Amino acid sequence: MSIVKTHRGFILDSKSPHPAGYIDLPLVDELYHRMETTDNFEHDFGYIEDVVKAAKQVLFTSKGEFVLLKQLVEKPSHWVMNFSISTLKYINGDARALSLENYRDLMVFHPKDQVSVDAPKTTRENGFGWLYKAKPHEIIAAWLRHEDGLTDLVMSMYLVAGKLPDKWHDRSDAA
Repeated sequence: MSIVKTHRGFILDSKSPHPAGYIDLPLVDELYHRMETTDNFEHDFGYIEDVVKAAKQVLFTSKGEFVLLKQLVEKPSHWVMNFSISTLKYINGDARALSLENYRDLMVFHPKDQVSVDAPKTTRENGFGWLYKAKPHEIIAAWLRHEDGLTDLVMSMYLVAGKLPDKWHDRSDAA
């Protein structure tokens, strides 16, 4: 079975017909850069529209499955699992356990450790059930309802599928 991951270890597809490998998505970097360098980006309807389109492509499979929910049943690294649960809680209305900047610093390139959780129990205890039934636009809308939801969404996409720093190969065992 091949596995497609992002560079920070998010498992996007574990049943892919494509060879196993790592991906990053340049569009995510562009949206992140625009957010970092533009004032009042949250008032730019074109930018918001681009973010929503990108989120549907980056955070959901071709079948409409939410990638962060998939982490509950896959065996990602500790920090990928922690980030995924924190994000699901955030979408549900809770505060983040750690800032997104801290998650970025804690997610090691190509993490090797694997953790698992009791997905049904985690889902039940945190009220995630509706997320399994929700369509991508409903999840994104719930995300954007929060104060700073747009910033959180863009930064989350960057953590899931953004480019790593130049010469990251020098600091990684990845092939």
